[in-house]
Amino acid sequence: MSYWRMMTKEERSKEMKRRMQVARKKKEKNKANTMNPAFTEGMLPVEEEHLQKIKDDFLCLVDRKYRKGSKEHGGVLPEKGILELLGNAIDEAIDQVVYLLTLQYKLNRCL
Repeated sequence: MSYWRMMTKEERSKEMKRRMQVARKKKEKNKANTMNPAFTEGMLPVEEEHLQKIKDDFLCLVDRKYRKGSKEHGGVLPEKGILELLGNAIDEAIDQVVYLLTLQYKLNRCL
């Protein structure tokens, strides 16, 4: 289940307001950065905007996921052992493939 769907209506509203504030600040910063031709070489403005939205959303999602994982699994992630981290990473990769294949099956049925 997505983290967004697990949030209450109030949490979603608060998160959207926060995201909009972050996006405004990032847009101002990005506008200054895009004045540098080396920064945007080969990128159209629409691509810059798309990339910025992805980065903004990713920052919000990774923050929420990390905090939720810390609460659920306990312990301090950087202090976990190599084998435990590897096992967890493999489990997560398997979960990802299961979700992607399920999504593919559903999409194929719709087409």
